[in-house]
Amino acid sequence: TIVLGLIIVYVYAVIIFVFFRNKILFNVDDDTAYTCGNLFDCVQKSIDLGFRNTPTFTHNPEMIFTPLFDLSFFLIVNTILVAIITGIIIDTFAEMRATRDAIHQEAST
Repeated sequence: TIVLGLIIVYVYAVIIFVFFRNKILFNVDDDTAYTCGNLFDCVQKSIDLGFRNTPTFTHNPEMIFTPLFDLSFFLIVNTILVAIITGIIIDTFAEMRATRDAIHQEAST
């Protein structure tokens, strides 16, 4: 599932690099912002900063495509993928707890 998340973020990074290289920033805070100088930087910043906050358009955003791109990035990456990964982690710990409880129950009887 993490590999699927990385692949989806990579696809978004390629789209950002090809179409919006000079129009997009990855903001860390008010003082620091990163741009996509090359594809490696774009992929690195998308993976590192994309899960925390969505990319920001700076110059001449297209009327239809940029809001849809922002919304799809937020929904797919930040909402759905993070929820899936969190659910898998919680389910794994619940499974481990159930196994531990079964072992303790068998040991006590």
